[in-house]
Amino acid sequence: GDEHSCSECQSNPRQGEKNNKCTVTFVPTEYDLLIKLVSLVFMNNPDVLFGWEIEKNSWGYIVQRCNALGIPIIQALSRCPLSRINSNNGHDMTGGDPDGTIRIHGRITLSMWRLTKRDATVKLKNYCIENVAWELLKLRMPKFGQETLANWYTGTHRAVLRHRVITHFLSRCEISLDILYNLN
Repeated sequence: GDEHSCSECQSNPRQGEKNNKCTVTFVPTEYDLLIKLVSLVFMNNPDVLFGWEIEKNSWGYIVQRCNALGIPIIQALSRCPLSRINSNNGHDMTGGDPDGTIRIHGRITLSMWRLTKRDATVKLKNYCIENVAWELLKLRMPKFGQETLANWYTGTHRAVLRHRVITHFLSRCEISLDILYNLN
């Protein structure tokens, strides 16, 4: 796929980290996108995978799409050889778990929604990222619907608006990290 460096998509420094430029890679199909994601996880080998609400969105959505396309993503992201994973350990191979979270052997998966809901200092009626960002960081975040974001990305002015969509999602990732660092 095509790769483009995005100098405006710089991470905020956290605990001594350097600012890094991001690279945006365009791929022709959803299948190629998911294979590229597996490749990036394998290449970077993170200990922790997290998302805001990993059961239904983020990693949960990725697991569902991979299952629909025949990509064994839980095994692909696992650090354990497939032969060592058995069905008697309480995890099913679709990534589901009895307590409702995604389990990937050898990696920690965090649901930011669950973490903020369980944090004693955060008491809200709604634990969406926008509310938690305001409560913990005093930061207002715009909330755009999936349809709006999809229209921006694929619409007639996509040359201008694609950058806005990418920046929106990068901002959500950075804010999720900031929230994680601010939890007790």
